[in-house]
Amino acid sequence: MTHHDLSPVGDQQDEPRAQLPPVGATLTVTTATDATATVVVERAIDGHVTGMLSGGDPPTPGSATIRWFEPAEPTLQAAAVVAPCADETRVHLRLTTPWCDTDGRRAQRFEARSSMPGHVLQTVENTLVPNLRLDLVCIDLSTTGMMAAYHGRPPRVGELIEVALGTASVRPMPVVARVTRVASFPFGRSEVGLTFVFDSSRERQHVLAVRDDLAVSPANAATAGG
Repeated sequence: MTHHDLSPVGDQQDEPRAQLPPVGATLTVTTATDATATVVVERAIDGHVTGMLSGGDPPTPGSATIRWFEPAEPTLQAAAVVAPCADETRVHLRLTTPWCDTDGRRAQRFEARSSMPGHVLQTVENTLVPNLRLDLVCIDLSTTGMMAAYHGRPPRVGELIEVALGTASVRPMPVVARVTRVASFPFGRSEVGLTFVFDSSRERQHVLAVRDDLAVSPANAATAGG
């Protein structure tokens, strides 16, 4: 299947960062069943995106929500349709709405700046040793994921990490997350974007408790609402 097999999306020229994601951009695709996959863009034209699956299970055909992450840029979100594809390593998407700024880092995430160690569960191309300890420092947290700072050789997009998620008031609990974004900085520092992979409602409730505890911290209370 090619992009010509799908109907084009309407004009998006007036929307923020309206161009289609470039080759190599990282998208997350969430289907109606809340299954999330990570896709690396290979081609984007006429409102259609073709990419390689780099994490998660192949998304099922039908409606989906996609998010586009770029370092130092707002996270953009759009609705899309996942087209059937015989090759499970490829994902075909048709945008059905313009991109909009989710403002996720201000409205949904809360600053943490606290140590939340993790270890590698599953690697991609053997870039890291399984069970390797990662000394992560959580930068901010939402109910669906977190941004963490890390020094050293970073994990790759698609790798699974188990994070000891907690605060001074909430006892740490291991929660599995998938790497969906890696941004590199000088002196060996990286920022790693993680999306939680929940196995139970108990894990979801724990993340919510941690996020809520961070929300009432002095730093976040001072900036609430803006």
